[in-house]
Amino acid sequence: MEVHFDAELWIWNARRTDTWTFVALPGDISGEAARAATCSR
Repeated sequence: MEVHFDAELWIWNARRTDTWTFVALPGDISGEAARAATCSR
């Protein structure tokens, strides 16, 4: 799955020292990503 979008990255405060970085996906993409993640391979 490959998608292109613009979004701001943010650091997870609970793991700031581990530098976990996240991005919030737009609604239409997040649903598609969730479905792809639950598919059997």
